[in-house]
Amino acid sequence: MANGIDWFRWHHGSVTDPKFQLVARRAGCRLPDVIAAWAFVLEQASASSDRGSYGDLDFESIDLLMGFDDGVTQKIVAAMEARGLLVDGMVAAWTKRQVKRERTDDSSTERVKAFREKQRQETPEAGDETPGNATQRQETPREEKRREEEKEEAKASLSTSSPEKPMDELFADEGKAKTAGVPSCPIDALLDAYEELLPTLPAPRRSLFKAGKRAAPMRQRWAWVLTATHERGPRAGQRLATNAAEGVEWFRKYFEHVAKSDFLTGRDGKWTGCNIGFLMQLEKFSKVLEGAYHQAEVSHA
Repeated sequence: MANGIDWFRWHHGSVTDPKFQLVARRAGCRLPDVIAAWAFVLEQASASSDRGSYGDLDFESIDLLMGFDDGVTQKIVAAMEARGLLVDGMVAAWTKRQVKRERTDDSSTERVKAFREKQRQETPEAGDETPGNATQRQETPREEKRREEEKEEAKASLSTSSPEKPMDELFADEGKAKTAGVPSCPIDALLDAYEELLPTLPAPRRSLFKAGKRAAPMRQRWAWVLTATHERGPRAGQRLATNAAEGVEWFRKYFEHVAKSDFLTGRDGKWTGCNIGFLMQLEKFSKVLEGAYHQAEVSHA
């Protein structure tokens, strides 16, 4: 609460979101009526002690309040339920889309914090090494040379890559990425950022990105971000990201850039097929960076 006023999030593009046009068509009413009813439901859900629950709606009173014909509110709510916007008396995905302090599950911030802590723990300081574990890591000169050659070869192949070049076989698995010194791809942190910053796009099936068909493209894009360099501006020649935390932040900016596109988000009503799998495809990833969907190149690359 601020100065006695309660607030909840209202996302940019809501009034032009194609799904509300579909609700209006299903309910047989005007789009402005749907937006007004949606705003009323959100206010009810925000004011409820059980945040996200809009309770029992008095359709007749709402019709009178909004100046609707009799039965309009009930038709709109039924259409919203059919579209999955309202589920069992709750606004769908309320805890995911409203302010972070309301969330009881693991937020993206908490996941990133935990990931950073894990990275810190897995990287021992020089003074932490004991003679015992130092002995365990000893290698023969030949083994050490071969390992260094493999690491340098992997780094060289990736550092000269760019989104425009074929990357189908480039670090599709964790082993190759680690050999090149690339931190493991934090799948959950990236998907959390996508869901937080692009809440109107379809939620991902996480299993597909951890071991399924979506895993390789995301790891490839992650590997590129952790090794590519800025091509222009004051940071020209510098790495886009030098560690996992900076890599996650880069992808947050990438998703923020996507959110500005009326085409990718479906706000212009021309297409509604964008999802995280689409955004991780090499060709589409390159087009986003080039500004093909925005009329402006992405600024942080």
